[in-house]
Amino acid sequence: MLHWQKVKLRKGCRTMEKEQALQALLDQVVRQGDFIGVSALYLRDGKQLAYAQAGMADRERGIPFARDTICRVFSMSKPITAFAVMKLWEDGKLDLDAPVAAYLPEFGDGEHTNLTIRQLLCMTSGYGYNDNDSVQSAGLGRLYDEISESFTKGGQRTTRQVIAEMAKLPLLYRPGKGWRYGVSADILAAAVEAASGMNYRDFLKQNLLDPLEMVDTDFYVPEAKRGRFAQAYDFNSGAAVPDVVNHLGIQMNMKSLPEFLSGGAGMVSTIDDYAHFATMLMNGGEWNGCRLLKPETVQAMAEPLLNAEQRKIFVGQDTMRLGMSYGHLMSVCVAPEESPVPLHLGEYGWDGKLGTLFTNDPATRSSLLMMLQRNGPWDRLVNLRVGVKKILWE
Repeated sequence: MLHWQKVKLRKGCRTMEKEQALQALLDQVVRQGDFIGVSALYLRDGKQLAYAQAGMADRERGIPFARDTICRVFSMSKPITAFAVMKLWEDGKLDLDAPVAAYLPEFGDGEHTNLTIRQLLCMTSGYGYNDNDSVQSAGLGRLYDEISESFTKGGQRTTRQVIAEMAKLPLLYRPGKGWRYGVSADILAAAVEAASGMNYRDFLKQNLLDPLEMVDTDFYVPEAKRGRFAQAYDFNSGAAVPDVVNHLGIQMNMKSLPEFLSGGAGMVSTIDDYAHFATMLMNGGEWNGCRLLKPETVQAMAEPLLNAEQRKIFVGQDTMRLGMSYGHLMSVCVAPEESPVPLHLGEYGWDGKLGTLFTNDPATRSSLLMMLQRNGPWDRLVNLRVGVKKILWE
Protein backbone atom coordinates (compact mmCIF):
# COMPACT_ATOMS: atom_id res chain seq x y z
CA MET A 1 0.00 0.00 0.00
CA LEU A 2 1.20 3.49 -0.85
CA HIS A 3 1.70 5.79 2.12
CA TRP A 4 1.42 9.26 0.63
CA GLN A 5 2.34 10.77 4.01
CA LYS A 6 5.96 9.78 3.37
CA VAL A 7 6.19 12.73 0.98
CA LYS A 8 6.35 15.64 3.44
CA LEU A 9 5.55 19.24 2.61
CA ARG A 10 5.73 22.43 4.62
CA LYS A 11 2.50 24.37 4.92
CA GLY A 12 2.34 26.95 2.15
CA CYS A 13 5.08 25.26 0.14
CA ARG A 14 6.02 26.76 -3.17
CA THR A 15 5.03 25.37 -6.57
CA MET A 16 8.49 23.88 -7.08
CA GLU A 17 8.20 21.93 -3.85
CA LYS A 18 4.80 20.59 -4.91
CA GLU A 19 6.27 19.46 -8.19
CA GLN A 20 9.19 17.80 -6.41
CA ALA A 21 6.80 16.02 -4.06
CA LEU A 22 4.66 14.91 -6.98
CA GLN A 23 7.73 13.56 -8.74
CA ALA A 24 8.79 11.69 -5.60
CA LEU A 25 5.35 10.13 -5.32
CA LEU A 26 5.27 8.93 -8.94
CA ASP A 27 8.81 7.56 -8.62
CA GLN A 28 7.71 5.71 -5.49
CA VAL A 29 4.67 3.98 -7.01
CA VAL A 30 6.69 2.89 -10.04
CA ARG A 31 9.52 1.64 -7.84
CA GLN A 32 7.01 -0.36 -5.78
CA GLY A 33 5.74 -2.03 -8.94
CA ASP A 34 2.22 -0.61 -8.65
CA PHE A 35 2.54 1.08 -12.06
CA ILE A 36 4.77 0.65 -15.09
CA GLY A 37 4.55 4.27 -16.16
CA VAL A 38 2.53 7.34 -15.16
CA SER A 39 2.38 11.11 -15.60
CA ALA A 40 0.42 13.88 -13.87
CA LEU A 41 -0.24 17.50 -14.81
CA TYR A 42 -1.80 20.16 -12.58
CA LEU A 43 -3.01 23.47 -14.05
CA ARG A 44 -4.69 26.60 -12.79
CA ASP A 45 -6.45 28.75 -15.39
CA GLY A 46 -4.61 26.73 -18.01
CA LYS A 47 -1.17 27.51 -16.58
CA GLN A 48 1.04 24.68 -15.34
CA LEU A 49 1.63 24.49 -11.60
CA ALA A 50 3.15 21.02 -11.49
CA TYR A 51 4.11 18.19 -13.83
CA ALA A 52 5.82 14.86 -13.20
CA GLN A 53 6.39 11.58 -15.02
CA ALA A 54 7.92 8.27 -14.02
CA GLY A 55 8.54 4.79 -15.33
CA MET A 56 8.17 3.31 -18.79
CA ALA A 57 5.68 3.82 -21.58
CA ASP A 58 6.79 0.48 -23.03
CA ARG A 59 8.85 -1.73 -20.75
CA GLU A 60 9.63 -4.30 -23.44
CA ARG A 61 10.89 -1.71 -25.92
CA GLY A 62 12.69 0.34 -23.26
CA ILE A 63 10.71 3.53 -23.98
CA PRO A 64 10.37 5.90 -20.99
CA PHE A 65 7.03 7.50 -20.13
CA ALA A 66 7.17 11.05 -21.50
CA ARG A 67 5.06 14.14 -21.74
CA ASP A 68 4.08 13.34 -25.33
CA THR A 69 3.35 9.65 -24.67
CA ILE A 70 0.15 8.64 -26.46
CA CYS A 71 -2.30 6.68 -24.32
CA ARG A 72 -5.60 4.91 -24.85
CA VAL A 73 -8.04 7.04 -22.88
CA PHE A 74 -11.01 4.65 -23.24
CA SER A 75 -13.90 6.25 -21.29
CA MET A 76 -12.30 9.69 -21.31
CA SER A 77 -13.66 9.62 -24.87
CA LYS A 78 -17.09 10.17 -23.29
CA PRO A 79 -16.66 13.84 -22.22
CA ILE A 80 -15.51 14.54 -25.79
CA THR A 81 -18.74 12.96 -27.05
CA ALA A 82 -20.67 15.10 -24.56
CA PHE A 83 -18.99 18.15 -26.11
CA ALA A 84 -20.10 17.05 -29.59
CA VAL A 85 -23.70 16.60 -28.44
CA MET A 86 -23.80 19.93 -26.63
CA LYS A 87 -22.26 21.72 -29.61
CA LEU A 88 -25.07 20.45 -31.83
CA TRP A 89 -27.61 21.37 -29.14
CA GLU A 90 -26.16 24.89 -28.95
CA ASP A 91 -26.38 25.16 -32.74
CA GLY A 92 -30.02 24.06 -32.74
CA LYS A 93 -29.33 20.83 -34.62
CA LEU A 94 -30.06 18.38 -31.82
CA ASP A 95 -32.80 18.39 -29.17
CA LEU A 96 -31.73 16.80 -25.90
CA ASP A 97 -35.28 15.83 -25.01
CA ALA A 98 -36.18 14.47 -28.44
CA PRO A 99 -36.51 10.72 -28.97
CA VAL A 100 -33.30 9.12 -30.19
CA ALA A 101 -35.45 7.73 -33.02
CA ALA A 102 -35.79 11.27 -34.40
CA TYR A 103 -32.14 10.96 -35.44
CA LEU A 104 -31.64 7.19 -35.51
CA PRO A 105 -34.86 5.55 -36.84
CA GLU A 106 -33.62 2.10 -35.79
CA PHE A 107 -34.62 3.05 -32.23
CA GLY A 108 -38.23 3.68 -33.25
CA ASP A 109 -39.73 0.34 -32.24
CA GLY A 110 -41.04 -1.07 -28.95
CA GLU A 111 -39.37 -0.17 -25.67
CA HIS A 112 -36.74 2.01 -27.40
CA THR A 113 -39.36 4.45 -28.72
CA ASN A 114 -39.30 6.80 -25.71
CA LEU A 115 -35.51 6.77 -25.25
CA THR A 116 -34.17 10.35 -25.39
CA ILE A 117 -30.82 11.97 -26.10
CA ARG A 118 -30.68 13.33 -22.53
CA GLN A 119 -31.16 9.84 -21.09
CA LEU A 120 -28.15 8.68 -23.11
CA LEU A 121 -26.14 11.60 -21.70
CA CYS A 122 -27.13 10.56 -18.15
CA MET A 123 -26.64 6.80 -18.66
CA THR A 124 -30.30 6.31 -17.67
CA SER A 125 -31.01 4.81 -21.08
CA GLY A 126 -31.42 1.16 -20.13
CA TYR A 127 -28.18 0.20 -21.88
CA GLY A 128 -25.18 -1.29 -20.09
CA TYR A 129 -21.99 -3.03 -21.19
CA ASN A 130 -21.29 -6.73 -21.60
CA ASP A 131 -20.63 -7.09 -17.88
CA ASN A 132 -23.77 -8.77 -16.52
CA ASP A 133 -25.92 -11.86 -17.13
CA SER A 134 -28.66 -10.18 -19.18
CA VAL A 135 -29.73 -10.94 -22.75
CA GLN A 136 -28.48 -7.48 -23.69
CA SER A 137 -25.04 -8.16 -22.21
CA ALA A 138 -24.72 -11.44 -24.10
CA GLY A 139 -25.70 -9.68 -27.32
CA LEU A 140 -23.12 -6.96 -26.77
CA GLY A 141 -20.48 -9.60 -26.07
CA ARG A 142 -21.20 -11.32 -29.37
CA LEU A 143 -21.14 -7.99 -31.18
CA TYR A 144 -17.74 -7.08 -29.69
CA ASP A 145 -16.36 -10.50 -30.64
CA GLU A 146 -17.51 -9.98 -34.22
CA ILE A 147 -15.93 -6.53 -34.34
CA SER A 148 -12.64 -7.92 -33.00
CA GLU A 149 -12.63 -10.69 -35.60
CA SER A 150 -13.23 -8.15 -38.36
CA PHE A 151 -9.96 -6.37 -37.51
CA THR A 152 -8.10 -9.33 -39.01
CA LYS A 153 -10.71 -11.01 -41.24
CA GLY A 154 -12.22 -7.89 -42.79
CA GLY A 155 -15.83 -6.77 -43.05
CA GLN A 156 -15.75 -4.12 -40.34
CA ARG A 157 -19.07 -2.54 -39.38
CA THR A 158 -19.47 1.24 -39.47
CA THR A 159 -20.58 3.22 -36.44
CA ARG A 160 -24.19 3.30 -37.68
CA GLN A 161 -24.13 -0.44 -38.40
CA VAL A 162 -22.86 -1.24 -34.91
CA ILE A 163 -25.51 0.97 -33.33
CA ALA A 164 -28.21 -0.66 -35.45
CA GLU A 165 -27.26 -3.98 -33.85
CA MET A 166 -27.45 -2.40 -30.40
CA ALA A 167 -30.95 -1.14 -31.20
CA LYS A 168 -32.11 -4.75 -31.57
CA LEU A 169 -31.16 -5.62 -27.99
CA PRO A 170 -33.67 -5.49 -25.11
CA LEU A 171 -33.20 -2.75 -22.51
CA LEU A 172 -32.23 -3.49 -18.92
CA TYR A 173 -34.96 -1.17 -17.61
CA ARG A 174 -37.41 1.44 -18.83
CA PRO A 175 -35.50 4.54 -20.04
CA GLY A 176 -35.20 7.12 -17.27
CA LYS A 177 -35.95 4.68 -14.46
CA GLY A 178 -32.52 3.41 -13.38
CA TRP A 179 -28.81 3.98 -14.03
CA ARG A 180 -26.26 1.75 -15.74
CA TYR A 181 -22.84 2.48 -17.19
CA GLY A 182 -22.72 1.35 -20.78
CA VAL A 183 -22.87 1.99 -24.51
CA SER A 184 -24.94 5.19 -24.36
CA ALA A 185 -22.03 7.34 -25.60
CA ASP A 186 -21.53 5.03 -28.60
CA ILE A 187 -25.16 5.60 -29.57
CA LEU A 188 -24.66 9.35 -29.11
CA ALA A 189 -21.73 9.31 -31.56
CA ALA A 190 -24.08 7.88 -34.17
CA ALA A 191 -26.67 10.55 -33.30
CA VAL A 192 -23.98 13.20 -33.83
CA GLU A 193 -23.34 11.77 -37.29
CA ALA A 194 -27.04 11.83 -38.11
CA ALA A 195 -27.69 15.35 -36.78
CA SER A 196 -24.58 16.88 -38.33
CA GLY A 197 -24.48 14.95 -41.60
CA MET A 198 -20.79 14.31 -40.94
CA ASN A 199 -18.62 11.35 -40.07
CA TYR A 200 -18.07 11.45 -36.29
CA ARG A 201 -14.29 11.75 -36.55
CA ASP A 202 -14.60 14.54 -39.11
CA PHE A 203 -17.06 16.38 -36.86
CA LEU A 204 -14.65 16.20 -33.93
CA LYS A 205 -11.69 17.33 -36.02
CA GLN A 206 -13.57 20.35 -37.38
CA ASN A 207 -15.27 21.44 -34.17
CA LEU A 208 -12.85 20.38 -31.41
CA LEU A 209 -9.56 18.66 -32.20
CA ASP A 210 -8.23 21.11 -34.80
CA PRO A 211 -9.36 24.31 -32.99
CA LEU A 212 -7.81 23.05 -29.73
CA GLU A 213 -4.64 21.82 -31.47
CA MET A 214 -5.20 18.32 -30.07
CA VAL A 215 -2.79 16.97 -32.66
CA ASP A 216 -2.31 13.49 -31.15
CA THR A 217 -5.95 12.80 -30.26
CA ASP A 218 -7.63 10.36 -32.62
CA PHE A 219 -9.17 6.91 -33.04
CA TYR A 220 -5.85 5.28 -33.99
CA VAL A 221 -2.10 5.87 -33.84
CA PRO A 222 -0.46 6.33 -37.27
CA GLU A 223 2.88 4.71 -38.02
CA ALA A 224 4.84 7.95 -37.64
CA LYS A 225 3.70 8.27 -34.00
CA ARG A 226 3.92 4.67 -32.85
CA GLY A 227 7.26 5.23 -31.14
CA ARG A 228 5.35 7.38 -28.63
CA PHE A 229 2.45 4.94 -28.12
CA ALA A 230 2.28 3.39 -24.65
CA GLN A 231 1.88 -0.32 -24.02
CA ALA A 232 -1.07 -1.28 -21.82
CA TYR A 233 -0.37 -3.63 -18.90
CA ASP A 234 -2.69 -6.11 -17.19
CA PHE A 235 -2.24 -6.42 -13.39
CA ASN A 236 -5.22 -8.70 -12.77
CA SER A 237 -3.09 -11.80 -12.21
CA GLY A 238 -0.56 -9.98 -10.01
CA ALA A 239 2.55 -9.42 -12.15
CA ALA A 240 2.17 -6.88 -14.94
CA VAL A 241 1.94 -8.40 -18.42
CA PRO A 242 1.25 -6.64 -21.74
CA ASP A 243 -2.49 -6.30 -22.32
CA VAL A 244 -3.22 -7.14 -25.96
CA VAL A 245 -6.87 -8.19 -25.62
CA ASN A 246 -9.38 -6.02 -27.50
CA HIS A 247 -11.98 -4.38 -25.26
CA LEU A 248 -15.46 -3.07 -26.12
CA GLY A 249 -14.88 -3.42 -29.85
CA ILE A 250 -11.71 -1.33 -29.59
CA GLN A 251 -8.50 -2.57 -31.24
CA MET A 252 -5.87 -2.45 -28.50
CA ASN A 253 -2.97 -2.01 -30.91
CA MET A 254 -4.69 1.04 -32.48
CA LYS A 255 -2.80 0.42 -35.71
CA SER A 256 -5.48 1.46 -38.18
CA LEU A 257 -8.46 3.79 -38.31
CA PRO A 258 -11.53 1.66 -37.45
CA GLU A 259 -14.91 1.85 -39.15
CA PHE A 260 -16.63 1.79 -35.74
CA LEU A 261 -15.81 5.13 -34.10
CA SER A 262 -16.64 4.49 -30.46
CA GLY A 263 -17.87 7.64 -28.73
CA GLY A 264 -17.58 5.83 -25.43
CA ALA A 265 -14.11 4.33 -25.48
CA GLY A 266 -12.38 4.65 -28.84
CA MET A 267 -9.85 7.46 -28.56
CA VAL A 268 -6.17 8.02 -27.79
CA SER A 269 -4.61 11.24 -26.53
CA THR A 270 -1.69 12.82 -24.69
CA ILE A 271 -1.70 14.65 -21.39
CA ASP A 272 -1.23 18.05 -23.06
CA ASP A 273 -3.83 17.41 -25.75
CA TYR A 274 -6.45 16.55 -23.15
CA ALA A 275 -5.32 19.49 -21.02
CA HIS A 276 -6.36 21.76 -23.90
CA PHE A 277 -9.85 20.25 -23.69
CA ALA A 278 -9.98 20.61 -19.89
CA THR A 279 -8.78 24.21 -20.09
CA MET A 280 -11.38 25.06 -22.72
CA LEU A 281 -14.12 23.83 -20.39
CA MET A 282 -12.60 25.65 -17.40
CA ASN A 283 -12.55 28.84 -19.47
CA GLY A 284 -16.26 28.55 -20.22
CA GLY A 285 -15.82 27.21 -23.74
CA GLU A 286 -12.87 29.32 -24.92
CA TRP A 287 -9.24 28.38 -25.60
CA ASN A 288 -6.50 30.72 -26.83
CA GLY A 289 -9.06 33.24 -28.06
CA CYS A 290 -11.11 30.63 -29.91
CA ARG A 291 -14.67 30.11 -28.65
CA LEU A 292 -15.99 26.59 -29.05
CA LEU A 293 -19.00 26.68 -26.70
CA LYS A 294 -20.99 29.35 -24.91
CA PRO A 295 -20.34 29.67 -21.16
CA GLU A 296 -23.91 28.63 -20.36
CA THR A 297 -23.46 25.47 -22.43
CA VAL A 298 -20.35 24.51 -20.47
CA GLN A 299 -22.20 25.26 -17.23
CA ALA A 300 -24.99 22.91 -18.32
CA MET A 301 -22.43 20.19 -19.12
CA ALA A 302 -21.19 20.27 -15.52
CA GLU A 303 -24.61 19.89 -13.88
CA PRO A 304 -25.58 16.70 -12.02
CA LEU A 305 -28.71 15.17 -13.54
CA LEU A 306 -29.51 12.07 -11.48
CA ASN A 307 -32.41 11.86 -9.06
CA ALA A 308 -31.86 10.43 -5.58
CA GLU A 309 -32.66 6.84 -6.56
CA GLN A 310 -30.49 6.94 -9.68
CA ARG A 311 -27.60 8.46 -7.73
CA LYS A 312 -27.90 5.69 -5.14
CA ILE A 313 -27.46 3.13 -7.91
CA PHE A 314 -24.58 5.11 -9.46
CA VAL A 315 -22.66 5.42 -6.20
CA GLY A 316 -23.37 1.86 -5.13
CA GLN A 317 -21.59 0.35 -8.12
CA ASP A 318 -18.14 1.79 -7.31
CA THR A 319 -16.59 3.28 -4.16
CA MET A 320 -14.75 5.78 -6.39
CA ARG A 321 -18.16 7.40 -7.00
CA LEU A 322 -18.86 8.21 -3.36
CA GLY A 323 -19.79 11.88 -3.10
CA MET A 324 -20.54 12.10 -6.81
CA SER A 325 -23.51 12.35 -9.14
CA TYR A 326 -23.55 12.04 -12.93
CA GLY A 327 -24.63 13.99 -15.99
CA HIS A 328 -23.47 14.71 -19.55
CA LEU A 329 -21.14 11.67 -19.51
CA MET A 330 -19.16 13.01 -16.53
CA SER A 331 -19.27 12.69 -12.76
CA VAL A 332 -19.98 15.80 -10.67
CA CYS A 333 -19.16 16.19 -6.98
CA VAL A 334 -22.28 16.88 -4.88
CA ALA A 335 -21.08 15.70 -1.45
CA PRO A 336 -17.28 16.07 -1.08
CA GLU A 337 -17.34 14.83 2.52
CA GLU A 338 -18.41 11.37 1.28
CA SER A 339 -15.56 10.87 -1.19
CA PRO A 340 -12.40 8.80 -0.51
CA VAL A 341 -10.54 11.20 -2.83
CA PRO A 342 -10.19 14.90 -1.89
CA LEU A 343 -12.81 16.83 -3.90
CA HIS A 344 -14.51 20.21 -3.95
CA LEU A 345 -18.22 20.76 -4.51
CA GLY A 346 -18.91 21.05 -8.23
CA GLU A 347 -15.69 19.34 -9.34
CA TYR A 348 -16.35 17.34 -12.50
CA GLY A 349 -14.57 15.02 -14.92
CA TRP A 350 -14.14 11.36 -15.78
CA ASP A 351 -11.54 8.63 -16.10
CA GLY A 352 -10.70 5.69 -18.34
CA LYS A 353 -10.47 1.91 -18.11
CA LEU A 354 -6.66 2.03 -17.96
CA GLY A 355 -6.52 4.66 -15.20
CA THR A 356 -6.34 7.91 -17.17
CA LEU A 357 -8.04 10.85 -15.43
CA PHE A 358 -9.26 14.37 -16.06
CA THR A 359 -10.97 16.55 -13.49
CA ASN A 360 -11.86 20.24 -13.41
CA ASP A 361 -12.38 22.07 -10.13
CA PRO A 362 -14.24 25.37 -10.66
CA ALA A 363 -13.75 26.29 -6.98
CA THR A 364 -9.98 26.63 -7.49
CA ARG A 365 -10.06 26.97 -11.31
CA SER A 366 -7.68 24.02 -11.45
CA SER A 367 -7.41 20.96 -13.68
CA LEU A 368 -5.73 17.65 -12.91
CA LEU A 369 -4.82 15.14 -15.60
CA MET A 370 -3.15 11.77 -15.28
CA MET A 371 -1.95 9.36 -17.96
CA LEU A 372 -1.16 5.69 -17.41
CA GLN A 373 -2.05 2.33 -18.97
CA ARG A 374 -2.90 -0.02 -16.11
CA ASN A 375 -5.68 -2.62 -16.40
CA GLY A 376 -6.42 -4.19 -13.04
CA PRO A 377 -7.71 -3.67 -9.49
CA TRP A 378 -8.26 0.00 -8.73
CA ASP A 379 -7.14 0.03 -5.09
CA ARG A 380 -3.62 1.20 -5.96
CA LEU A 381 -5.07 3.77 -8.34
CA VAL A 382 -7.40 5.20 -5.69
CA ASN A 383 -4.47 5.41 -3.28
CA LEU A 384 -2.36 7.21 -5.88
CA ARG A 385 -5.09 9.72 -6.64
CA VAL A 386 -5.52 10.47 -2.94
CA GLY A 387 -1.78 11.03 -2.63
CA VAL A 388 -1.62 13.29 -5.69
CA LYS A 389 -4.59 15.38 -4.53
CA LYS A 390 -3.20 15.82 -1.03
CA ILE A 391 0.15 17.02 -2.40
CA LEU A 392 -1.47 19.52 -4.72
CA TRP A 393 -3.91 20.78 -2.09
CA GLU A 394 -1.41 21.22 0.77
